[in-house]
Amino acid sequence: MNQSNHFFPDGIILRCPERIIPGQAFSIQVVWLFKDESLQTMTAIYNNKAQLISITHQTLTPGD
Repeated sequence: MNQSNHFFPDGIILRCPERIIPGQAFSIQVVWLFKDESLQTMTAIYNNKAQLISITHQTLTPGD
């Protein structure tokens, strides 16, 4: 699926489908740098009926 990245002035990146296709699963991801220099990611996954099926949050710290 074609993904589109949207860059916000405060350093947040939103990654989402360019277009949501009916009947096709998709995901949306937000990435940002936290004040302690850790990289945070949050991903929401939707099924083919556009129902939210999972959300994950991940923290990546320097040296991982």
